[in-house]
Amino acid sequence: MVTQGPSDRLLNLMGYEAFDQGEFARAIPFFKTALTIAPNDPDATANLGISLFVIGRFDEADPWLERAEKLNKRPRAGALNADYQNRNSGAGW
Repeated sequence: MVTQGPSDRLLNLMGYEAFDQGEFARAIPFFKTALTIAPNDPDATANLGISLFVIGRFDEADPWLERAEKLNKRPRAGALNADYQNRNSGAGW
């Protein structure tokens, strides 16, 4: 019998939940593990980049944010701005 670990979607969701609770550093391993399963997942890529950015690890965040921009085909500043506006409007991250 082969047991299967959590899916990339589940790991991304778990990371997002940690991020949403303000536990940004705890979210990072979930996103990194999700990306080992699905390396081209735009959501996990963006979430990892944003998590690193929020905790001030800008040099590490930049390549992930650039990659997310390419995968999503949307401007990085627009994505970060939308997330920032949502958080500050009370909608949460």
